[in-house]
Parts: sequence; C-alpha cells; structure tokens
Amino acid sequence: MNDTMTIELPTTDRMLACCAGIASDGHPLTNGKVREDLPEEAAAPVSIGERLAAIRFNIHAPPPQEVTIFQTSAGATIATRGNIGAITAQAKAGKSAFVTAIIAAGITPRPDDCDLLGVRAVNPEALPILLLDTEHSPFHHHALCDRILRRAMLTESDQLHAYQLAGFALPELHAALEHLVAERKWLAVVLDGTGDFVADVNDSAECNSFVARLHGLAITHDTHILNILHLNPGSDFKSRGHLGSQLERKAETNLRIEKTDGVSVVFADRNRGADIPKSKGPRFQWSTERAMHTSVATIATGKDAAKTQKLREQAVEAYRIAGKSAFHWKEFVTALQKLPGTPSESTAARIYSALQAQGIIQKNIIGQWEIAPQN
Repeated sequence: MNDTMTIELPTTDRMLACCAGIASDGHPLTNGKVREDLPEEAAAPVSIGERLAAIRFNIHAPPPQEVTIFQTSAGATIATRGNIGAITAQAKAGKSAFVTAIIAAGITPRPDDCDLLGVRAVNPEALPILLLDTEHSPFHHHALCDRILRRAMLTESDQLHAYQLAGFALPELHAALEHLVAERKWLAVVLDGTGDFVADVNDSAECNSFVARLHGLAITHDTHILNILHLNPGSDFKSRGHLGSQLERKAETNLRIEKTDGVSVVFADRNRGADIPKSKGPRFQWSTERAMHTSVATIATGKDAAKTQKLREQAVEAYRIAGKSAFHWKEFVTALQKLPGTPSESTAARIYSALQAQGIIQKNIIGQWEIAPQN
C-alpha cells in the first residue's frame, strides 16, 4: 500500500498571509469573515486597502459586545468569544484538572450539582467544545475525558469532541487544528499542549505568526482558543519561551496555577480585564475518594468564615457575661463594651452592626436581639 498522505507545514509567510486576509480554507476575508459569495474558482485576494477600509474605526458602527463564555463563580471573566487565553503552571500543578472543570462546565446540564472547581459557563446554545490533547498517552487521555464526564455528571456527551494527538508531527498538528476549528461552531477550543504546535518555542518569527493565526481563527470562527502551557523549568511566573511571552501579550486572560501543600490555586494578574487575586481564586486538591480533584474553600472565603465565627463568639460571650439571652440594642452595645479588647462605645457599636449584617443576631417577637440559630 502506498497511501501516505503528505501535509505541507505552513510557512511563516503563509501564516502571515492568512492573518492578512486569507482564511484557513483559502477563501479571502471581508471584515474578518469568509467571502461566501464567491465560488472557489472565482475567489480573488482582497487587497490590503480593501481590508483596511473595512476595519477603519467608525463611531457609528460599534462591534458586537464581547460575549463571556467562562467565568469564575465570583463573576470574574475567564474567556470571551473571538479571543485567546492561556493557562500556565509547572508540571503536576493542576492544569489538566482545571481543564476538566472548564470543559465540564461547558457541557453539563446540571452545573449547580457539579463540582466545577469554581468555574461557570455561559452556553445557551449548548455548543460543543473541542479538546486537542498533545500531552497525554491514549490511556491518560481516556482517563482525562472520563474525569470530564464524571465532573459534568454525565456518562457520555455529544458536546465533547476530544482528540488525542500525541505523536502527531508538526504539519499534522497544524492540519488537524485548521480542519477541526472550521468544522463547526465551537463554544471553545482547548489546546492542551500549545507548545507542541511550534518547532521552537524561542523562535520569535514562528511563535508570533502562530499566535496571530490562533487569534485570527478565534475571530473568524467566533470562538475562544484556550492554550495550556508549561512554565519555564525552575520559574514560578515565566511561561515557556517566546511562545509563552507572546501568548501572554495577546491573551485576554492569563490564568496561572500554583500548588502548595497539595492545594492548587488559580489566579490571574496579567489580564486585559480585571485580575483574579489569589485570595479569591478557585482552589482545589486531589480527592482519593472521588478519584479526581475537588474544590476547597478560597482563601477569602476561609477568612470570611473565620471573621464570622469570631463575631459569633463575641456575641455569645456578651450574652454570657450579662447573664441574658436577649438585649435591646443599647443594652447589647453596653454588654459588648465589657468584652476583652473592646474599650470604646464606637467599637462596640461597629461589632453590633457587623452582627446584624452577618445575620448572627435577630430580633425576637418583642423587639429584642438574640442569637440567630446556625444553619
């Protein structure tokens, strides 16, 4: 048999030409879209003048609002359509676990019942998600997809399109990416192993062209391309080579994952929009019982819980010192002043206000304040 398929590796000039107005199928672009009015045999290149005229700023023609497709449970944006994003971390810090959560969030019909590691998706059209995995062996790729489905509380899903591409040559990776991205409309495209799509992560010309091509694909196909990349060995912040630097510059969101004492935290401090501080970032750790990573309380949540508990203890102590189970507000402030470290009336009044705001105390039927039962 002689059925060998030859695939041409896209050159820098070819990729730049694509970014300058030629789509992945060879058709010219008009205002970022394929010119479907021209048959393939009659297609003619769009001049740079025509393309520039189509994209010149016009105050009367604003572009569509960016559409958020992934965000944290706290409402911070992770990804929008027409953009690229990046997740970087050292090996075994939890990148793949967070990828399972992002994909599961996009395909599950029961997000409130799932542990999605602090991720929420906006997918009213029930669009599928494309995962191109160059990192894992067939066995580990299958395990990864199994965790996606289990996390989404599904046994199978037509919305999950995953391909194990480890072992593909560079030209084949480019061909697969171009073919699959154009195949249908995707909620998102996840490249688990973006570094494998370039021959040299330190070649600025190659990396710049590839990142520009990714951005062009995201715009043309109205999707988000999320790139998973290692940090440089020994570095806590520098993503891999020039490719990582260019992705960081062009990505709307640069998520980073750090692992300390078995707990991984997701944060972002180099975003186009609002940052995701470590104290509010999703946190997770491996659960042997569930055979996958599970959420743990964020640092901010933990601190808030500690503050609430301290307030409750102060209220209980004030009632104990006074020998009462209910107070009028003025009596309550006086009782709080007798607590250790609460010398002034104004400080006691602030504690009283915080107790009200947190719902730790409540009024009884005769208008006195008493301790509210804990849920």
